[in-house]
Amino acid sequence: MPILTRCGRRAVPARGEVWVAPPLLDALGLKLGDQLMLGDAALRITQLIALEPDRPLIIEGCGALTQANLVAVRGWASQAASPEVRAIWLECDETLRRERALARDGESFAPYWERWAAQEAAHYSVHEPWLLASESYA
Repeated sequence: MPILTRCGRRAVPARGEVWVAPPLLDALGLKLGDQLMLGDAALRITQLIALEPDRPLIIEGCGALTQANLVAVRGWASQAASPEVRAIWLECDETLRRERALARDGESFAPYWERWAAQEAAHYSVHEPWLLASESYA
């Protein structure tokens, strides 16, 4: 399953952990138990995620939509019976985004918001992800 299930509920990695697909391990030269650096976060790889070409796969996040990622996902999707790839861009007011994120994730993330916003702006200036989207919503 793309999302592992425990006790009848959708499971998520514990704090400080990350689950990855085997092709990512191969591409990064890592193995289960190794540490993966994601920005300033050091995450321990604790489980593998099985990718099933005939099931929908959603990759989300402000840094997910790049030309390289689209090429990779189209290659992966080409194995499926219906190899459709839809890149969707959702736009929301920055103040509302911050309010929603902190309500969801807690105030402990507030000190990092400005740094993340700067990283996001840098990513946007290089990749212009909204131009790569097949659909956009504001």
